[in-house]
Amino acid sequence: MLNDVQLAPVNADGTVGTWTATSAFATARSYHGAWTSGAHLYVAGGKQIGFTPLADVQYATVSAEGTLSAWVTTAALPAARCMMGVAEARGFAHFVG
Repeated sequence: MLNDVQLAPVNADGTVGTWTATSAFATARSYHGAWTSGAHLYVAGGKQIGFTPLADVQYATVSAEGTLSAWVTTAALPAARCMMGVAEARGFAHFVG
């Protein structure tokens, strides 16, 4: 279980450049969901050490260079979830499963 975030540029030919660390989110976890919306990256749910399920949602702003701002906690999920699919469409986050 980790809370680090790595970023790499995606080159025009489809290759990925060198990975570097950026701002870590608050709680180490596995089996979480992540998605982007606009200039924000979100992480939600999952399980923490001891496999305790989580319901929190955190987000960070992505800069033009790809680095992240500090993570901010926002409205939690109505119940703890892990191993779910997540996508954003028309400004709404959708959790499936």
